[in-house]
This record gives sequence, structure tokens and C-alpha cells, in this order.
Amino acid sequence: MPVVARSGLNRMRTHASRRLAENLRPHELYMKLTSLEIERARRITERDATLGRLSIINDRIEDLERQKEDVLEKIDAINSSEVIAAAPSVKSARRNHLSY
Repeated sequence: MPVVARSGLNRMRTHASRRLAENLRPHELYMKLTSLEIERARRITERDATLGRLSIINDRIEDLERQKEDVLEKIDAINSSEVIAAAPSVKSARRNHLSY
């Protein structure tokens, strides 16, 4: 019994490969032009939306950086006040008879 090759999508014959752009009728060329313009408009809208989201993300990143700097300044202020409070004063050194 002979082996029959299976037919699939990769073996399907179509007429699309036979129709080149120079063989298209004028109305088909206008339809092609219209579809290209529609895709272009869709891509422009997509790009604008993406740029808008990117702007929002960049604004939030800047806000986070400002908040981070505020927290770091507060930490530095707390640390510097603790160092000053922990240092012995001259009066307490005399009272405890500390010599340097």
C-alpha cells in the first residue's frame, strides 16, 4: 500500500502568493492603502498611550526619590542628636573626676 503524505497548513496551496502588488486592481490597492493607514493610526494611539504611562511612572519614581531623601535626612538628624546626647559633658566629667 503506498504511503500518502498528510496535508497540513504548511502544504496548503493559496492564491495569495500568485497575486503580486503590480497585479492588483485599483480598488484592491486602495484597500491595501486603507489597511496600512488604519494600522498606522492604531500604532500612533498605542505609542501615545505608552508614553503617557511612561510619564506617570517617571513622575512616581521622582516622588519616591524625594521621599527617600526625606527619610534619610530624618535618620541623619536622629543619629546626630543621639551622638550629641551620648557625649559626656564637661560638668559630668568633673563630677566623676575623669581626667583626660
